[in-house]
Amino acid sequence: MDFIHSTSRKYSMDRHYIHKRLGLKYRSLKRYMGWGASIIGFISVVWVYTNVEHAFQRLPGPISSYIHFRRADPDTIHTLGQRALTHGHYHDAIKVFQYLLEANTTAVPSNIMATSSYGLIRSFIALHQLKPARLWTDWYYYNIVPLQGEPAYHLCRALREDGQSAAAFYYYLMAEKTLSSSAAISYIPAEHEICDYLLDYEKSILWSYLGDSRDSSYLLHGLTFSMRMLENPKLPEYIRDSVFSNLQYYVSNLDGQVEVLRSKDSLDEGWHYSSPTFIGDETLIHVVNYYISEDGIYHVSKGDHGRSRLLSAATDKDFEIVLSETFEDRVVRDGLHHDDAYILGLEDTRAVVDVKCNNTIFTLSASQEYSRSPGVISQVLGTLNLEERKIQVEAVLEGPGMRGSTNGVLYREQWWFVTHSHIYREGQMRKYLHYLVVLNQELSAIVRYSLPFSFEEGSDIEFCLGLKVEESGIVFGYSAKEKSTKIMRIHWPEMGRMFN
Repeated sequence: MDFIHSTSRKYSMDRHYIHKRLGLKYRSLKRYMGWGASIIGFISVVWVYTNVEHAFQRLPGPISSYIHFRRADPDTIHTLGQRALTHGHYHDAIKVFQYLLEANTTAVPSNIMATSSYGLIRSFIALHQLKPARLWTDWYYYNIVPLQGEPAYHLCRALREDGQSAAAFYYYLMAEKTLSSSAAISYIPAEHEICDYLLDYEKSILWSYLGDSRDSSYLLHGLTFSMRMLENPKLPEYIRDSVFSNLQYYVSNLDGQVEVLRSKDSLDEGWHYSSPTFIGDETLIHVVNYYISEDGIYHVSKGDHGRSRLLSAATDKDFEIVLSETFEDRVVRDGLHHDDAYILGLEDTRAVVDVKCNNTIFTLSASQEYSRSPGVISQVLGTLNLEERKIQVEAVLEGPGMRGSTNGVLYREQWWFVTHSHIYREGQMRKYLHYLVVLNQELSAIVRYSLPFSFEEGSDIEFCLGLKVEESGIVFGYSAKEKSTKIMRIHWPEMGRMFN
């Protein structure tokens, strides 16, 4: 029994001794292995640092954690730069790309040279360092083949946003020339939005900054270019709104002969002369009991509701407007118009001729506000009795999706209209733009339409309800700010330039 205990104690001591010795050796081995790993790691760092010393003054912290060099070849360094650019580490990206571009160009493939220069330009632009961005952009367009328009576009936009319009336009021209000559090989991933509309958008802005507003050819080019942009189906809504708003800087007044039919002070108190309309040889004057203040707000000057009357320009006598029972029934049944729209007064009065039965027919309204269907204009048709000075409202015609302004005039088997749009401006009156729109005889398709125009300088709010199309030219009946009744005659050469 004692032997067993003594043997057990000896074995326990021996086991403790052995474990102690092994533990010491294990700890020594662990320590030696740690030193070895540290030495290997240090050598690796020195090797990497030596091979890319021109790219870094130190290993960048944000990207060193996920980049592991296997070799310091151009592909690896380029990947490092692209990842730095993607993660917004622009200073690090600049170091990497500059190292590649300043190295022996024969050792760097062309695709890496192209994408590195593009990444370098984007990095400088992101840091708002536009001077080196310009230098490297010029270097790119001198050294890289084939060229692409993306670098010049991004610099153009940055310079324009910085207020350097002339320099921005230079790079616009550079990008436009490059994009127009499509290359079979492209090293930079194509940004299709630039070619589709973004580059044109830059020009539409820069053109308004750089030109002379007194130069008619400059205005005409800017207007034509902007209208073509608005026809682009790929144009996003926010850009479309901006381009449309900028039309006001290019729109010019028509150069025609103006005749004043009525002035603002020659009518009873509370009533104001507005736009005329033409029915055959008869001229009717639209008279309203409201006016527009300088801030562009309507004010009723007589009574509680906005009302309008029709006067004969020859006799100054009113025309009576009555609603037929069939018309009233349709208004109630179909709910096309708001309550009392034609009892309180007619918004607009226009005339067309029904060729089939040779009777004069007129439209009382072509305004979108009188239609419950978006994009559809309801025109009210009626018959006119000049002797009794009476207009009988008969029906509603839902016409093509145009807004206002005049009736249709049949000329050489085509229907001519004046339509309008307006631009809302903060702190200012809204700006009215007018267009001539020509439809086929069946009123089923647009044949052509003019560039936008205005009638008077500084009038802003203009209403055009009258139109005649004749062999000698076009006659417009219009009013400026609901304060006068005027006619403008335009000869065809002047009008022809508006159909550019």
